[in-house]
Amino acid sequence: MLFFILLIFSQAIDKTHLQNAYFKGRSDRVSATGDLVDGGKNFVLFGGNLKEKKLDDHPPISVTDIGETISKSLWLGKLKKKDNPDAPTYVYDLPSANLLLINFGVDADIFNKLPLNSKLVENRIKENLDVDFFPADEVSIMTTLLTGNLPQIHGVTGSKWTENGKPVDAFSTPGRSSSKNSIFDLLKVQQNESNLHIVGAATNKVLAQAMTTDAYGASYFDSPQSFTSTDHPDLSFTWQDLLQSMSDDNVWKQSADLIAQLELKSPAVELFLMEMEYLNRVSKSFERHRDAKSFYSLATTTVGPLRDNDQVLAIFSHFLENLLTEYKTAYPNGNDQLVFVVTPSVEPHALLQSKLEGMGYPDRGLKHMNSMELNEVCGTAGAVCVGTPKGGVYYQTYQISIWVLFLALLATWSFSCNFAFQDFTQDATLYSTWVKQDDF
Repeated sequence: MLFFILLIFSQAIDKTHLQNAYFKGRSDRVSATGDLVDGGKNFVLFGGNLKEKKLDDHPPISVTDIGETISKSLWLGKLKKKDNPDAPTYVYDLPSANLLLINFGVDADIFNKLPLNSKLVENRIKENLDVDFFPADEVSIMTTLLTGNLPQIHGVTGSKWTENGKPVDAFSTPGRSSSKNSIFDLLKVQQNESNLHIVGAATNKVLAQAMTTDAYGASYFDSPQSFTSTDHPDLSFTWQDLLQSMSDDNVWKQSADLIAQLELKSPAVELFLMEMEYLNRVSKSFERHRDAKSFYSLATTTVGPLRDNDQVLAIFSHFLENLLTEYKTAYPNGNDQLVFVVTPSVEPHALLQSKLEGMGYPDRGLKHMNSMELNEVCGTAGAVCVGTPKGGVYYQTYQISIWVLFLALLATWSFSCNFAFQDFTQDATLYSTWVKQDDF
């Protein structure tokens, strides 16, 4: 039995999506619209002390609405200028904790295959989710969620971009971080840090930094067989520690039959199991920090590549359910948000790609195209020149305007000079006009 009706989304990337993602100097100036291949069945589950919500049909909520809902529930203030009336809201009681878990690579189709999906949706409100900008990756989505602003505003367009021809990582310097305050920036300013317990964790360092917009320490895999945490040593572990847990921990023992069917030498399976252990260790830490004001910002990324493996989906379902059970036990008044999102992708635009390759792009970098090249590719059907709305006609009109202005200035200068230096002693017409005949 399916526990979700197929989600209804906007199934295409249009110019608005491209403009929302564009940030000058970090984004490609040329992109293309098209139908979605992936990313059309994303959703979010809201749990905790929610206000009753009127059940009605409405468009999907934006990624920015999730951050806005969390921020207001924690009494941190508004992130967005305009509220979305369709987004769920929490009661005014301050929650004891907040758990934000975003599962990249998992959408409604994959979720429906999870054996324990009915327990995950129980007592939660489901909302269809729109990633309303493109291109988008895990880092730009997470930054958008936590700031309530689109990449065109906060500036984090992805995990990497180029500066002066060299690739740089997001959050590698303060200037490459978000230009807008996030939930964690507000927490840092408004709350007593001595009583805060913040965990931001993901598979790689840049995404782990994005989980708290680099306001707090990051927990991530510094190698496929080693998980490190800068602020929480108890969360750090290695592959050998994982093997020990598999033999001693009851949570792992419950999945022993499923694990036995996996190819443990596969790098993808190995990283998946390491990711499940980090969720397991976070779940065991809840009880130790139940008296602190806690915020857990976690991401998973390893399930998507293994979506066709039933054993992987069953193990993921088990650890996800265990995480939520332990969380509600330690924080009965806590709120939680479970996000399931596949990054959007579209079919390549063959004609546009052919033109760009003919010009030597993208090897030379699309950010630095000149006006003639832009004029040629912008005329391609389906192509969008983001950040350069002025086409070839504009530049022709601009040139004509410049020459007309130059000629007008030249004429004005010539007239002024002639008028200023008139001498009636050398001009008979002027002399006869202005000198009385009696003076002849």
